[in-house]
Amino acid sequence: MFVIYLVYGTLLLICLGLALRLWLADTRALYLLALTLVLFGLTYDNFIIGLGRLIGEGDLLRSLNFPRYLLHALLTPLLIMVGLYLARNARVEWAWGKKMTWFFVGMTGLMIVYGFFTDVIQLQLAPAVGNGTIRYHNAAAAGPPIPAIVAILLLIVCGIGIIITAQWRWLLVGSIVMFITSAGGAAFGILTNLGELALASSLIYTARRFPYLTHADYVASQKQLTRQEKKELAAGVRARKRKMALYNRRMAWITFPTLIIGTIAYYQASLPISLPAWMDPAFNTLFIILFFLHTAASFYLFGIPKPRNHIRVWHVYIGYAVFLFTIVSQSLIGVEPIHLITYIINWVFIGAHVLLSTRFMIKRVFKKKPVPSLEFTVGKKLTEG
Repeated sequence: MFVIYLVYGTLLLICLGLALRLWLADTRALYLLALTLVLFGLTYDNFIIGLGRLIGEGDLLRSLNFPRYLLHALLTPLLIMVGLYLARNARVEWAWGKKMTWFFVGMTGLMIVYGFFTDVIQLQLAPAVGNGTIRYHNAAAAGPPIPAIVAILLLIVCGIGIIITAQWRWLLVGSIVMFITSAGGAAFGILTNLGELALASSLIYTARRFPYLTHADYVASQKQLTRQEKKELAAGVRARKRKMALYNRRMAWITFPTLIIGTIAYYQASLPISLPAWMDPAFNTLFIILFFLHTAASFYLFGIPKPRNHIRVWHVYIGYAVFLFTIVSQSLIGVEPIHLITYIINWVFIGAHVLLSTRFMIKRVFKKKPVPSLEFTVGKKLTEG
């Protein structure tokens, strides 16, 4: 099986060469340099895992595994900025905003610091054997890989922005494949690394489709649009957002029962119930996938609403609280009683979020009455006025 990692490494090396070629064609595009560095880290990771069996356990393999974690900590969060610039090149208007730019920059810096602390400072290398390979893993690792999760989620947000604005789906597809294979973990086994290849391919494909765009070029292109063209583009963006909101709502109503079943399956030993062993990993993995996709889509659709006493604003922020406390509680497993406290608080937010969602559904379905909703904005440069 170690040969498959060498194949992955070779294919990622090809992607690395393509990314480097794109950057050398326009060295102003520093995001392409960042993409090249990220692909270098992924290529190194796969080759070291693949060669581990041939090198054998010992100091040499241990030394070669250390850069895997260093590169992962320093480079993976750069995907956040890569996604932002790809969205800019596709003329996604919010990607040019100062607040959103600082948000992406801040998240990149924060995830680098967090990753450096957990993957480098706290690193405890221990030998691990699996899938026909010998490698060194971080024995001190606890909880989900937050920097990688945040990076992929923000790539999904950028992918949604691109598909809404430019009707280009491949960044979104690659990011979702990466997230699904990562969330599957042991269930997907060696196929997990296939997600890295899918993401790398989608990033390069998208970078080729949308060349580097300066702010001056973007402003000039917007000024060339006629009033009628702006009106048509705005109508198209709103229509696609409404369609995505409908799908996102349906996904939410699948996510909640999946959570309930997964929770019961996980705690069945303490309950007077017996379920098949496969239900625990299957439903909890499915929940993770649906939950994070729902969160990413919601963040794109609603962003960060201005705080005010509006039922929809409360609904959005309670949903974000569910995401925050899910991450926190899962990161604190084994740290009692803090884990239990955050776990209970999370369920309180989940209950409130579901109750509000049920209220909206009743008004829509039974009373045939539209509920107050947040307007789907299209940006100042695409207003219809």
